[in-house]
Amino acid sequence: MAAISNKKRATKTKPTDTTAAAMRSDVTADISINPNEPIPLELENIFGFSPGGDKYIPFFSGDCKFYGFNNFFINILNWRKESSTLNSCIVSKTNYAVGDGLYIEDVDEKKLKTPEYKEWCGFMKKCNNRPQGLNAVLKEVFDNFFTFGNVPIEIVRGSVAGKKFLYVYVKNTLDCRKAWPNGDNESEAMIVSRYFRKRGVYNLTEKFNIRIPFYRMGAGNKKKMWIEDFTDNQGKKVGKGVFRTALWLKNDYPGYDHYGLPSWLSAARSAMLEANAAQFNLDNIDNNMVVGGVLVLAGNVTETEANRLANTITKKYTGKGKTGRTIVVASEDGITDSKYTPQDTYKEGSFIEMDRLCTNKIIMANEWDESFLGGHDGASKAKSGAFLNELYQQKIKTVIKPVHRIIKDDFISPLCEIADEWLGTKWSEYDIDIQISNLFDDTTEASTTVAGANLFLSIVDRISRGEWDIEGAIAFAVARFGMDEVDARKQLGGIKITKPTMIDVTEN
Repeated sequence: MAAISNKKRATKTKPTDTTAAAMRSDVTADISINPNEPIPLELENIFGFSPGGDKYIPFFSGDCKFYGFNNFFINILNWRKESSTLNSCIVSKTNYAVGDGLYIEDVDEKKLKTPEYKEWCGFMKKCNNRPQGLNAVLKEVFDNFFTFGNVPIEIVRGSVAGKKFLYVYVKNTLDCRKAWPNGDNESEAMIVSRYFRKRGVYNLTEKFNIRIPFYRMGAGNKKKMWIEDFTDNQGKKVGKGVFRTALWLKNDYPGYDHYGLPSWLSAARSAMLEANAAQFNLDNIDNNMVVGGVLVLAGNVTETEANRLANTITKKYTGKGKTGRTIVVASEDGITDSKYTPQDTYKEGSFIEMDRLCTNKIIMANEWDESFLGGHDGASKAKSGAFLNELYQQKIKTVIKPVHRIIKDDFISPLCEIADEWLGTKWSEYDIDIQISNLFDDTTEASTTVAGANLFLSIVDRISRGEWDIEGAIAFAVARFGMDEVDARKQLGGIKITKPTMIDVTEN
């Protein structure tokens, strides 16, 4: 139980009109998001200075009190961390997008023996010093893309004892910003600093940061796209002979020039509601009651004192972790009576319905389906294998493949071009793609088990003898084996029906 105690100020003047004082009312409502602009816009002509003094493009702010200037990445990460549905959507989409990983189509025996192919196999197993394989880096790319709508990547090349190496890293998005754009409104470098994680700070004065130029594919002078060495906090050169460049993948969003946005961002409020509803229930369990009512202070109180009391009560009894506290008011400002009237507005059914609506909106904003989230509700159980396969193919074409094209064009292709120039490989000539996992083909019971095969053959036999109507048999095969109706009709519809010959045995 908490208490509020307010000491009387010596210089306070009492109101002369007690009737007006009694009729005065104060209502305060602190909010945690900006209702007018929940998703901030990019700020034109407003820049920050990185720790090393480089101008950069902030990400973003529409309301500095809520977002913290330049810290919107942190808000996005918090929404994902606190919303179980949003996190499940991102994890599921990442796993489905990675699939079986990178592969090269049409690899013949001759190509298997080439030095560049052996170099590729080694790079797939170890592509940096963490160490990670290329598929592990690919998973980080998808995870950041679906979470933030932005993926900062660093590529490092150099040589050790005369042997060249090439490394690739996905940087922490919280630590990265784009350098201030040139006259063509194009950013030419990435600024990296851990100090970007500080909330509400954008003109940072610490010395250390890294400025890495962006790589651009095609013809041109590539020297300016690489930076050699870095300096430590004392200005001393480190890493001699090491060159670095950067890539920045983004999910383009209309109205935003420099940074991308995640596709689910329109459901940010729903993610917050889902998280806050869980916190509300946790408060109920911890505190055994809910404060929700009207507190009336009867007495000769000035407007300043009333505002101060209202603000103090609001701060102590509203917000996360404060549900269920008992209000105690003690004041020397002339209050002779007070009354607290609880208002029981909690209805379990409304919270269940709100949770369901939030879940649906988050899944819809992710362009995903609950069937891929591991749910076990009645609707998911009723979906046949054929329906899930059709849904899976649809999501591959409309959600997964479009992101694959972005990854191939903006990450794999530049990486291969850099490898060809530095390592002398021919990876750019390879037809590199991301293998979709084969989840449904040739996995029905009829094709994978002896019992299933025998049952299917018995259906064929009954149709051929005219004992089972073809439409009924097709419907049974779809429901029993999870077949697509088209495939079931192809396999069963062409069976020739042979009716038994009738012999007349009537005596003449």
